[in-house]
Amino acid sequence: MHNLTKIKVFRTLLWITYPVALVFVYPFVLLRKKNSTHLFFFFDRYAIGGAQRIHLDVLKSVEDIQKQVFFTRKSPNDKLREAFYSIANTENHDIHFWCDNLLFRLFSVHYFAFYVNRHKRAHLLSSNSTFFYDMLPFLYACVHKTELLHNFSYGNNGMEFFGLANHKLLSSRIVYDSFTLANIKAQYREFKVPETYTERILFIQPGVTIPDTKPVRAASPLKILYAGRGGAQKRVWLVNRIARHFIEQSAPVEFHFAGPLDGEIDADVAAVSKVHGEISSSDAMSRLYADCHLLILTSAYEGFPMV
Repeated sequence: MHNLTKIKVFRTLLWITYPVALVFVYPFVLLRKKNSTHLFFFFDRYAIGGAQRIHLDVLKSVEDIQKQVFFTRKSPNDKLREAFYSIANTENHDIHFWCDNLLFRLFSVHYFAFYVNRHKRAHLLSSNSTFFYDMLPFLYACVHKTELLHNFSYGNNGMEFFGLANHKLLSSRIVYDSFTLANIKAQYREFKVPETYTERILFIQPGVTIPDTKPVRAASPLKILYAGRGGAQKRVWLVNRIARHFIEQSAPVEFHFAGPLDGEIDADVAAVSKVHGEISSSDAMSRLYADCHLLILTSAYEGFPMV
């Protein structure tokens, strides 16, 4: 089923449950303590990943302001949980239980929309959270609603269709690479979205920390690092083929793998490679970068790769 169809079906169900939620859910919202400021963030999860690194940077940019952060999907690991939960002036809530179950979600969407609406000049920023898009029709017009889109997934089930379906409800959309910006504009043209909505797209590039000194590695073997997660988008199977080529040639090359890659690295490749697993420490990751000669990136597409 196309994402646009899923959105329409579930939104109809949300409107059906709205009167019930207004009577039975809203009173509980009044019992919840209000946020002391206007800032709210709805992210997908705190598992390790490039998107999550950017989410951390976003939160650190407003470290001096009290804010509430909600995680709406179950995290497959907690490697970055401490990083999120240790940011100053941040109240974190893992609400995936109320989001993953569609029956509960029919009412939890209203609960959190009611809650945000209680705050004057609320500013809500979200990324990778379909729960956020479900809330949009029920948020007041005075709430500033910002979407951070990392990239296009292509096909019928990409996150970009949630932004498209809700373009009238979004105050602004943030992208951080020119390719995604061009894709959104092309999508708007394809679906006959008025030009005025293109003006709501903001282009903001993320920062990347560059070390003061970059060590020169000349000693053999040549160390090649793949850092990242698995999945169809990342095409780790290509890294397997490249590594196997050098293995068969008995070349002085050593492959390193870092990230959640269970089931992605072929057994014969893993046997002669250094598999580091998931590395949550930025210092440890920096040391690994410094120890290797080359980085390899085989993704079919990326927004702004954080490797």
